[in-house]
Amino acid sequence: MDLFFTSKINLFNELKKHKNNLNYKLLCTIIYLQFFEPKAKDNITVILDKQIKYFFYLKKLLELYPESKFVILVRDPRVNAIRKKAET
Repeated sequence: MDLFFTSKINLFNELKKHKNNLNYKLLCTIIYLQFFEPKAKDNITVILDKQIKYFFYLKKLLELYPESKFVILVRDPRVNAIRKKAET
């Protein structure tokens, strides 16, 4: 976990701090925010992520975070293919 999170202790302390009102949405948010350096996160209002895997969970994400907005960018794969061909 130390490779991906600030530390196990930080995660544990955050979970302990919210144990009385911990639900799945809050759990996901707390875990996600552990990817960032250990500093105050009380004022974070927007989380951005560009991983394509979330595209497959839009329905679930909208259930958990109905206020969310999604921007899906689609790239033309031909540009990458042409560039790769030019490199060879």
